[in-house]
Amino acid sequence: MRSRSRQVKSSLLKLDDVAKRLGCHIETLRLRIRSGRLKAIRGPHGAYFISARSLRHLRVRTRPVRQRRTPTAEDVDVAWRAMERRLRRIPAALEEVVPFLEALNINRAINLGAYRLVCARGLHELGFNVDDISAQLGVSARHARRLIGKDPGVAIAKAAHRWAPVEARRIVRALRAQLQVEGIRFHKWVMRGRRRIGPPTHPDRPRPAFKVKRLLQDERAGLRRAGLSPEQIWAINIVGLGYDELNELLLRGSR
Repeated sequence: MRSRSRQVKSSLLKLDDVAKRLGCHIETLRLRIRSGRLKAIRGPHGAYFISARSLRHLRVRTRPVRQRRTPTAEDVDVAWRAMERRLRRIPAALEEVVPFLEALNINRAINLGAYRLVCARGLHELGFNVDDISAQLGVSARHARRLIGKDPGVAIAKAAHRWAPVEARRIVRALRAQLQVEGIRFHKWVMRGRRRIGPPTHPDRPRPAFKVKRLLQDERAGLRRAGLSPEQIWAINIVGLGYDELNELLLRGSR
């Protein structure tokens, strides 16, 4: 009797071992057992066992092994351009989102998280899977899965809103320094005794008494004639420029 019992036990296989042997998920076998399509024996701790005889007639559909695709530089560029066209539809995208994406495409270190988000969504829409994307971006598969499932619109808009004034101040600061070298200085807000004409000036952050922030179409054209770059005109439109400096530049453009 004992030998007979040992023979029966040796002919039973654990469900996880059967799944590994067949190359399928263990839940696939559990579903068949629950539906009655596969006979199994319940062990003392609730585990399922399958006889070797049942294994001979067991057939499951396995997913074919897929070779990893490595995205090329052209694939990344196509994915980026597709996402850029989509993100242009965000309200006020031309002021912040589009310049942010252009700068981010040149230098991903500006915001590595935003760069990975745009690339992950774009590559996924081109047909690349999680493993392909994680290898390309240098992140884990779990991180790549989160990037794919995240809506880039809100995240990119917030990142661009934080980046735009910082970058615009840097460009205007350089333009202002160039004008000061040429002898052009703007009228600052000052304090006169107890009467406050304006907020006190900071030596590192001088504030014009009169500032232009939103440029008109004629003013944009005049600044272009004065030799300013599109980045400089964009920066002035974001953080503003003193009236004295702006008038000097417009006069140069009219000569």
